Amino acid sequence: MDIQLLYPPLEQIDMDCLAVVVFENEMGDSAAMADRATGGWIGELLATKEMTGKLLDTALLARPSGLKARKLLAVGGGKRDAFTPAELRKIAGTAVRLLKPRKSATIALALDRAEAEMGSAAVEGALLGDFEPDRYKTETTKEEGKIERFAVVCDDSAAVRAGLERGRILGESQNFARQLVNEPGNRLTPTLLADYARQMASAQGLDCEVLGPDRMRQLGMGALLGVAQGSAEPPALVAVRYKPVSESRQGMHLGLVGKRRLCRPSRTCPGAGPSGRAIS
Repeated sequence: MDIQLLYPPLEQIDMDCLAVVVFENEMGDSAAMADRATGGWIGELLATKEMTGKLLDTALLARPSGLKARKLLAVGGGKRDAFTPAELRKIAGTAVRLLKPRKSATIALALDRAEAEMGSAAVEGALLGDFEPDRYKTETTKEEGKIERFAVVCDDSAAVRAGLERGRILGESQNFARQLVNEPGNRLTPTLLADYARQMASAQGLDCEVLGPDRMRQLGMGALLGVAQGSAEPPALVAVRYKPVSESRQGMHLGLVGKRRLCRPSRTCPGAGPSGRAIS
């Protein structure tokens, strides 16, 4: 998915769909612009209670008059004074999930506030919403859509562009982790997981150390080795380290530790092969 920054006016946004946020019983600036362009469509939704603006409430208009976009999507943002990047992240994901099967390959989401945090949340939500755990899917009952471009619409600034890039990194990193987590134990062995970690670390400039059984024994990792005895695959412990350039952060240490569960072939897990792995 390509990420873009577009600028108002909304009437000139040439995308498959333009999405705006509507708050509970009121319109934000972007929604008000879209409302004027369409002759009061959003205002009529609110007046008739067809849409109330509650969080993730949606309404879709095809071929909106006054807009270049082929569709206009109104998404509820909840109470305006309680609106944060967390709500915007959910809104972006909802928009992508709703529009993807409707063959909207390009989506623009208008922001009322040109802030780095808001831009980051929008991009992160869109990428998370686009994730499909379908690597082993062989049949489908419908033709799947594809999101090719996602654009954030707001005033340009260096801070906003940095926010979009941060959102892209966060979204893609989470999707990478989700893909690995979804892999069955008989496909993603400890050795393959270590290979993925090495590739990722090399691409991102991180240090990566993989400990095998011998080194783990030397360090007294009896609990991990004990679990791995039930597996035909050798265990691996992966340590990925980030060393910040800034000297002000050199003295700070943050560690994240995770462990993949051992899954043996059984009646409850018949398709899984023996594997045990840990990552930290």
